[in-house]
Amino acid sequence: MDQDQPRKNSKRTWIAILVIGGSAIITLLLIILSNQKIPFDSNRWRTETSFFEGLELRQKMVDDLQRNVLTYGMTRTEVQSLIGHGSGGLVGEEFDLVYKIENLAGAGSTNRSGSTSHFQGSVRWLVIIFNERDQLSDWRIVTR
Repeated sequence: MDQDQPRKNSKRTWIAILVIGGSAIITLLLIILSNQKIPFDSNRWRTETSFFEGLELRQKMVDDLQRNVLTYGMTRTEVQSLIGHGSGGLVGEEFDLVYKIENLAGAGSTNRSGSTSHFQGSVRWLVIIFNERDQLSDWRIVTR
């Protein structure tokens, strides 16, 4: 009987390792897939009806929008035809259009300048700035 005990413990140890390891791998895959970037889709950006799904989509699309879609000199009309009229929300700021990208709900985030925000209820915004000729002169992500 004593000889069977080490085998049972060894078997239990391997089962525990497999369960924990498998759970860790599944969790990692879910995190990677949930943060996956997707190509910008103007229609989905403007018309997503679910508030939370819309923010999730914008969060995943914003990198492609900034890198491949927005270009300096675009007119206000061109920008608004792509991404809508903005969502407001940054009262008193010097931005022409603002689009809510993500609710951070207490999570830390890093902005373009490298500083980190840890305020509960912070929001990431895409902000758009036009020059005096109503042409796109700047855009960036801000956290407030």
